[in-house]
Amino acid sequence: MTGAGSSIESVTAPGQNATLQPGTYEIEVRSEQGLAATSDNRTVTLTRRSTNGLTTYAGTEADRAGLGSAAAVRDAIESGALSRSERVTANDTVVYAVNASGLTGLPAARNATPETGADLDRLDGIEFGVRPSAGEDEVTANGANGEIPRDSTAHVDETGLYVVADGTDALPSDGKAEPGAEFTAAFRVTDDRLREASSDAPGGHRVTSTVTFVDPERNGPSGGADRIASGGPVGAARRPVP
Repeated sequence: MTGAGSSIESVTAPGQNATLQPGTYEIEVRSEQGLAATSDNRTVTLTRRSTNGLTTYAGTEADRAGLGSAAAVRDAIESGALSRSERVTANDTVVYAVNASGLTGLPAARNATPETGADLDRLDGIEFGVRPSAGEDEVTANGANGEIPRDSTAHVDETGLYVVADGTDALPSDGKAEPGAEFTAAFRVTDDRLREASSDAPGGHRVTSTVTFVDPERNGPSGGADRIASGGPVGAARRPVP
């Protein structure tokens, strides 16, 4: 590490998956330039990461073009433009929000920060998809999650993952979903290092959210959607184990 403004991007640790264990670590930095030498040290505390849940948000007032970052999505949720929903219409903007800590290190380590659903689909280590709810027990057993929403965007930050799509693309039905059809969105951590650094139980690396498609023409402008009081999809951010 050399030069002004230098930073540590990764650390190689011993062990099967080269994962730092939770705890408090002291970091010491020494700089030498000619005859001058300076040093400094700091401490950093690492906690275990976790996968806590998946929530579907929807709304007709949210501007899809304005949801260009995780922070913008959270602002739309806090303002009420997006609300928790158990139903989705073709007129909605839909956000699948995964409440999970410690995800940012994976794309950074692979120099592959996802910006679109297609990028997310290519990122090995985490999986996201939406599929018809029929046969969910079989899906859970074989690990398949379904399809990434078409033309979706993806944002990953310290609070989790956000997948944003238009209502016509949010469900894998080619825009022909039948009213009353149920779909399940699922997120799963598959990377061994993320799983090892997790506080989750062995079966806790997969989370789901189920929504029902409704016809806005039949149920009114809001599609009769069950809009639940808005709120942040994640709790207080914690410093994840890399």
